[in-house]
Amino acid sequence: GRLLDKVSARKLMMVSSLLFAASMAIISQSNSLWLDAGLIALPVAAGVLGGGTISVSVLLARWFTVYRGRAMALAALGMALGGIVVAPVIGQLIETQGWRFSVLVTGVGGGLVMALLAFLMRDRPGPDDVEVRRKVTDLVPEPGETAPPPPLEPPPGALTILRMPLFWLLAIAIGFGSSVGQGLTVSLVPIALDAGLTTMQGAGLISASGIAGLVAMLALAAWGDRIDRT
Repeated sequence: GRLLDKVSARKLMMVSSLLFAASMAIISQSNSLWLDAGLIALPVAAGVLGGGTISVSVLLARWFTVYRGRAMALAALGMALGGIVVAPVIGQLIETQGWRFSVLVTGVGGGLVMALLAFLMRDRPGPDDVEVRRKVTDLVPEPGETAPPPPLEPPPGALTILRMPLFWLLAIAIGFGSSVGQGLTVSLVPIALDAGLTTMQGAGLISASGIAGLVAMLALAAWGDRIDRT
């Protein structure tokens, strides 16, 4: 988060893509559980956040104001589509080539995609990049109307945010929901294998959950800007 406030998102995404690809390549050849755990906990996590999740969220917040909720919901479609499309591909790779080759392909392929997307990123919108084009007359207050509000004050600092009860309420709720969702995702294939299904069938369960997520994201995209977010 601090880096995104100081450096270009494009540069951060490029570095994160290399970090992710290199870490996954090492994991694919490693025989050490502790090394794998350390790589997943630190560089892989940082690569995913810097190369996608956090960087994209920050850029969307900068670019969109009127339709910010819709933009973020549509961007999150990628996670659902990934579960639908990528999970069966990885399942097929594991069955035919083994998990090590699958991890290598996932790391290098994912890192390459993130690096290519980084070239398309722009940190902030320009003067001609507007969500809603208004007529000049729309910008002039009518008689009796109030003038546009003054610019907002600088955003609060991290310590101020950490003292907000609403922040902790949202953080706990989102963390709990995310842990349930991630726990389900990583458990579907092992549960399927224990039940006698194949890896591909287990990957199909992930695709099914991705379809449900896709429907939810489309609903959020349609309604996210029409109700109070809090």
